Amino acid sequence: MTIEREPGTFEHAVRVIMDHLGPDGIARFAEHHGWSVSLVEKWSLPTVDRCPNVHQALALDTAYIMAGGEGAPMHEAHEALLTHEVGESVACRRALAATIAEASAEMGDATAAAIMLTQPGASPHQIRRAMREAEQALGAVGRLRRTIRRFLSTGGQVPGGAQQ
Repeated sequence: MTIEREPGTFEHAVRVIMDHLGPDGIARFAEHHGWSVSLVEKWSLPTVDRCPNVHQALALDTAYIMAGGEGAPMHEAHEALLTHEVGESVACRRALAATIAEASAEMGDATAAAIMLTQPGASPHQIRRAMREAEQALGAVGRLRRTIRRFLSTGGQVPGGAQQ
């Protein structure tokens, strides 16, 4: 039975390296480093919560490259995971910034329309406009509140674990 591994993960990278080195190559590699073949195999299983540390990942990539492999699977997996984490953080911060900008603009419009009502002879049209602008501002502030709540619900972290 073939075990599915998500591309861009450490499990997938270890499996790529194991397939390239073959059983004998993995056995020599593991023995050279004082590891068991079963340890390396565990690193390739998505159901096992273990992965190589930085030095072990470097050794795996080195063995792969020295055996004629193209690229560095462990490094590429690390880069993909890091890019994903940073990308989420940047996207969340951009969403917050855009929501802040929208709420600020709507509040400015509502404030300006309300100030016009303080002038003598404000028309019913100006009153309706001020109400409309206030409603739009309330909606924008509500969206801002929901965006801030997402930050609060993750303990100041972006989903996935990147610290804010």
